[in-house]
Amino acid sequence: HNTERKMLVAYVVTTLGEEFSKKLRNQLQARLPEYMVPHFFVLIDKLPLKENGKVDRNQLPKQFLVKTATDSV
Repeated sequence: HNTERKMLVAYVVTTLGEEFSKKLRNQLQARLPEYMVPHFFVLIDKLPLKENGKVDRNQLPKQFLVKTATDSV
């Protein structure tokens, strides 16, 4: 029995800051079903890429794991 809860995380490449993630969440909530709105928005300067140009998921920040779904990231 797997009790681990899956959560949707959005990695957003921007320099606009936390206020941007709040606005983005509000816009998505107005247009998408609740299950499609990310629980967390992680703001980053650029996506980490592998040599083949694909996103290196292992290098993405993981600090959002300690926050609650209502916290801004």
